[in-house]
Order: sequence, then structure tokens, then C-alpha cells
Amino acid sequence: MKEREQIDINGYSYDEFVSFLFGREIRAREGKYHPWYFDVEVAFDANRLCEFYIRLFRSPNFLLAKYSKAQLEEGFWAIHGAAFDCSVQHLIWNTDVPFPSRSECVRSMSDLFQRLFATEPLETSVSMWWDSLCYEWECGNRDRQRGGEDMSMQVILRGSCRPVAK
Repeated sequence: MKEREQIDINGYSYDEFVSFLFGREIRAREGKYHPWYFDVEVAFDANRLCEFYIRLFRSPNFLLAKYSKAQLEEGFWAIHGAAFDCSVQHLIWNTDVPFPSRSECVRSMSDLFQRLFATEPLETSVSMWWDSLCYEWECGNRDRQRGGEDMSMQVILRGSCRPVAK
């Protein structure tokens, strides 16, 4: 098994973070799917990362001019998927980040859908976005009957994943 590359993004600016996510050469798909984020272990400040995601989700328009559809597709899979250490899927359950910040991150995803995905739905990452984030309840890892954050986050996610008019 290949060693995972250790990457420390603690000192990254917002622009460097965006480039880290999307500014990558896309590998030709041969055989089993194996994107770049399968091979990295990321050190990061969860609070700062949450701020970066909120900023990205609130103002994503520049991405289309700067990155290819393939780069965006792979970057957005990393952002919402479980295989990436600093994905929003992990971040929204990270109790080192205050709940109001995590809930704001989820709410800002509505802006991402309205401002970017409504005009460019990409291929598969967008259609699987909410499934990826809400699967915790489907598989039993989360239960709204427990109350607390399990219930509160589900309410926020449900309110955020409304259909986007095209």
C-alpha cells in the first residue's frame, strides 16, 4: 500500500487553499477510480477551514473561469466526500469548530448551488452532494431522536438542500 502524502495547509491563504482543491492535473481514468485526495493526509486548522469553505460557497463564481470542469468535478468530490481528511462531511461533525460556524457552513452550501451549480451542474459530484452529507442518518451513525447536534444538523441540512431553479 502506498504511503499517504503528508500536507500541512495550516499556513495556506484562501487562494492557496482553493488552488489546493482544484488546481490539479487530472489523471486519466484507467481502471479503478483513484483521485489525488485518496493519497493525502492533511493537517489543517478546522476553524479556519470552515471560514474558507463558507467564503468559497458564498462566492464560487470565479471557479468556472479559473478551472476546468474536470478539475471542479474532482475538487467538489473531495470537498463533500468521506475520503478526504478536510472534507465538509468531516468538518460539520468536528466539535472543535463551534456549532454556529458549522451550521453556517452548511447554510452557505445553498449559495453554492444557486450561484454555481444551477448554471454548471458538473457530472456527478453535485448530484451526490446531499446524499454524501446526509448518509449519516441513513446508515444509523446519526439519529435525530438523540436530540442535540444530531437533530439540529439534520434540520439545517434539510433546510439547505432545497431544489435550485434553473
